[in-house]
Amino acid sequence: MFEKPEFLQRAILKVQEPTEPPKPLWKRGHDIILHVYYFDELPKEVQQKVIDEHREINLSYEWWDFLTEDYKERLSQIGVECEHFFWSIDRDRYFYMQKPYVSDDVKFLRSARVDLRRKDAKYMMNEGIKIQTHYYGGQYAKNYITTYDGEETELANILTEHLHSKFNEFLKELDEAYEYYSSDEAIAETLRINDFTFFDNGKPFK
Repeated sequence: MFEKPEFLQRAILKVQEPTEPPKPLWKRGHDIILHVYYFDELPKEVQQKVIDEHREINLSYEWWDFLTEDYKERLSQIGVECEHFFWSIDRDRYFYMQKPYVSDDVKFLRSARVDLRRKDAKYMMNEGIKIQTHYYGGQYAKNYITTYDGEETELANILTEHLHSKFNEFLKELDEAYEYYSSDEAIAETLRINDFTFFDNGKPFK
């Protein structure tokens, strides 16, 4: 949790003399003092207005980067690697990996709680486990497991369900992150820690 900053300073701006003939509003040699306020200094109703007007502030960059890097590491821990992810948490939800492969068959089987003494598990450990990608057009695709020679066996289907359960966990985390970043609390925190300042009507100074 970030410490609450000191909201005591007021910005005092000196307007320089214009090089062009001065407009009637200006008088030479006079300073214009503008009072600006940090977020917590604004009245509650103005704070809410500011929050509503900055609803996308935490979503205007690749906010998911740290999540995808963390998730890639977690997949690696169960023996799965890939080059990249494609996903969506909109209405057409999907998640799939680009150029995926199983780097450690034993780790992957154990992560799915498969008995390594099973005949088909031994076969997969000997021959290898393959992650296939079926493209449906557009950006949508689906990863699924087969034996190394392309068979969709009972065990392969179990591993596919296991892999998809991991994908669903990640989509849920993305949902929660998106919901948080667009919340009043997260927006206010961003405005605070970045020292945003506003006029008394909520219009931003910077």
